Amino acid sequence: MNLLSAVSSIDVVIQAEAVEWWQVVAALTPLAALLLPVFVVLRLCKSTTAPAAESERHAEWWSRAEWAMDMALDHNPERQKVGLAVLNQLSSDRLVGKEDAHIVAEARALLNKP
Repeated sequence: MNLLSAVSSIDVVIQAEAVEWWQVVAALTPLAALLLPVFVVLRLCKSTTAPAAESERHAEWWSRAEWAMDMALDHNPERQKVGLAVLNQLSSDRLVGKEDAHIVAEARALLNKP
């Protein structure tokens, strides 16, 4: 008897049984163990870069507010209108804090006086 005829006579039987929930959890645990550190690192990176980005947006907001105040102080009435309109728009921005809103409100009050 040769090896080829011996191999062809093997019967393969596959028995399908219902998979228990704990078997699924056990099979996915290594994947979860690999993905968890990646998720933690990404979350830490986001939490460290968010304050810097917020600070940068606030600085940009202030540069626009300064520009608007300079425009509102111009001798040209049209430029004054533009400056006041921009100040009005900036005062409703979500980046404006309490102190910033107070400063902008005071500037608008002073600039609106004849």
